[in-house]
Amino acid sequence: MSTVEVPSHDGTGTYQSPNDYGTMPVEAGLISSPDGTRSGAFFECFPPGSIIRAEGPTIEKADAGAWAKLQTFLACQHEWEPMGYRNGDGVCRLCGQWGSRILRLPAPQLPLPVPGTE
Repeated sequence: MSTVEVPSHDGTGTYQSPNDYGTMPVEAGLISSPDGTRSGAFFECFPPGSIIRAEGPTIEKADAGAWAKLQTFLACQHEWEPMGYRNGDGVCRLCGQWGSRILRLPAPQLPLPVPGTE
């Protein structure tokens, strides 16, 4: 079980998640529509090098979605692809999760061109 702070317009409350996120950072909150009415909730957890987010009509449903995604992420034998990223980030082609700085960047071609002389 994990205790998660949930900010709201009238202060901060807590939510007792039935899932044990251990020391992993987690965040939860309410989603508001442009007119200020509540339209749902989100739950995020941050395994090393990634972020997992789920949304639902309640924090409980969002937490359940994030927990399911986390279990898939942890069990995956990731096969990372750049998917358009050029900074070392990538997306696993098996589980679909994003990873930060998990791909090796190609070595720069030397000498580097001088801007305006190409």
